[in-house]
Amino acid sequence: MRLLINTKELTDTDDILKEWLGHLTGSALAWATPFLDDVLDATPAYVRRFTLADFLMAFNRTYAFKNIQDNCRRQIHELKQGTKPVTTYIQ
Repeated sequence: MRLLINTKELTDTDDILKEWLGHLTGSALAWATPFLDDVLDATPAYVRRFTLADFLMAFNRTYAFKNIQDNCRRQIHELKQGTKPVTTYIQ
């Protein structure tokens, strides 16, 4: 996302948040609905509830930890001692 944002030369935090939200699909998009509704609300005198920093912190709490777990699990399954996988020794 950083590369995309830099390529598009986005500097406004609302534009960056919209870019992030525009790439979400499925359950991630459903999860982000409050952020999307907030950034798109054009009601006069509307006070925003969320910032880009709020979104990124919530996104990392929700999705980054899962990625860390998945990566660690994959690394454990790929470990070998000699020619045998570590899972053989676990059993």
